[in-house]
Amino acid sequence: MASLAIGPRVLRALPLIAPSVVLQCYIVWQLRHQPVHAASASWVALALLLQALAALLATPAALTLLPRRFKQSRRQTGFFLWCYLFAVPIGGLLLTCGAFAVSSLLPEDIDVLPMKMVHPPQFLAPQATVAYGRGAHLKSVLHSTSASSSFRMTALMAMQAMPMRTVSPLLRDMLDDQFEDIRLLAFWMLDRQEKELTQKILDQLPKLQLTLSKPERYRVNKDLALLYNELVYSYLVQGDVYRHAAAQAEHYAAAALDIVPGDASLWRLRGRLALDRGDTDGAEKMLAEAVFQGYDRGRLLPYLAEVAYLRRDFDQVSQLLQQINAGSVAPSLVPVMQFWDQRQ
Repeated sequence: MASLAIGPRVLRALPLIAPSVVLQCYIVWQLRHQPVHAASASWVALALLLQALAALLATPAALTLLPRRFKQSRRQTGFFLWCYLFAVPIGGLLLTCGAFAVSSLLPEDIDVLPMKMVHPPQFLAPQATVAYGRGAHLKSVLHSTSASSSFRMTALMAMQAMPMRTVSPLLRDMLDDQFEDIRLLAFWMLDRQEKELTQKILDQLPKLQLTLSKPERYRVNKDLALLYNELVYSYLVQGDVYRHAAAQAEHYAAAALDIVPGDASLWRLRGRLALDRGDTDGAEKMLAEAVFQGYDRGRLLPYLAEVAYLRRDFDQVSQLLQQINAGSVAPSLVPVMQFWDQRQ
């Protein structure tokens, strides 16, 4: 059907395009046969005027050849075509006609994709929920611009009783605080926790050089895996040290599993580490093994959903998130579940 419609459009366009072709051929002939005369300023001005006129004469022909579905704004489209035909003599006309010929062969029906507007989730940053003093949250106290430095220092000290995995991102934010005392205290708290874990690791490593029974060697390897894993997931190390700690956690977890293959918690740990380094196939296998060894599948659903997301299997992401018990989900995961509910 598209080919049948091309013929009448071409027949209508030919009388409109002929004067433009004549004018442009005349300009080219002058440039080739009378180059000295064509170099004069008056001839350059005349040539530009003739080219503008030729482009103006060719514009109706181009609009005639233009498929109907592209004629959204006739004036704007015509102005664009005139600018293009004026800027590219001869070649612009040939390319325009060729492009319209190709476009007429393309399917006219544009598929309507099943799309709808969704809003991005509002994620919750790790926040201290322990009440202090006036009942304000510790995080809001620390970020407050009106609170005194001594009040903020006391709030920061109160965070020592909280899990480092929860407060370490906030402590890192405090390293850029305008008050030096707060920066130093935040650094001291992070450094102290890292040194404590490092010392525990150093205490365990020599044990592997001893002659140990299988249960004892399994216990030492598992303790080392958990300690390195704590360094990683408490955000106490960064960069190359982070990658080294993650590799060591994987190494010792695998060594422990060689002795006791049925430790579901270590399979889960290895699955999280594999997910962290982008190994989706390995993460899925290890998480599946954790479930097989008795680990609660419901607690692994967020990680399985992340694996599906990295694979761009969005239907699987929705299905896995729907299986999570909304009453037991962490507050930081609630916006994610709401976002994927909107997608249904």
